[in-house]
Amino acid sequence: MNETDANKIKFSFSSGLISVSGLSAFLRNLQVALRAIGKENPETNNDFSGSNTPSLFICDLSSSDSFNIAIKFTYEDQDFDSDKSDVIFSHFLSKTFELCEDSAQQSLWGRDVTRKKTTSSKSSLNPESTETRLLEFVDHLKRMGDSEITFKSKKLKIKNKFASLEQ
Repeated sequence: MNETDANKIKFSFSSGLISVSGLSAFLRNLQVALRAIGKENPETNNDFSGSNTPSLFICDLSSSDSFNIAIKFTYEDQDFDSDKSDVIFSHFLSKTFELCEDSAQQSLWGRDVTRKKTTSSKSSLNPESTETRLLEFVDHLKRMGDSEITFKSKKLKIKNKFASLEQ
């Protein structure tokens, strides 16, 4: 991985054809979840609490057999601190994997049949909480079909709505 890849998080969707509304909702959910993590973390809280917050930018977009997108935080005139991006993206990937593992398994009729006790239901959480934001992101990510999220040497794979983490 080269130096410019260090502050990017990459997403790959197995389908080369993604609906505009699906992609738009995915990006909205992603942005809200990443900003919530940025505000929650003591190392990055100041960066996300003021008026001059870093923005998420698409820095790579491609499609062939799969749809690929890379995103990074940056200011309009300078890059965001790569160490702080590392903190946010690493925490995001870990929490996303944890929530994917804990999320409900669905029956043939689409109803939840099991849910690990460690995950709260969305209805019992503060709608503005980071966990609620991440649960919404995970729900949407699973609707996007088979996918991968890659940051540095870690890769979260979602296949048939089940998650695995490679390091």
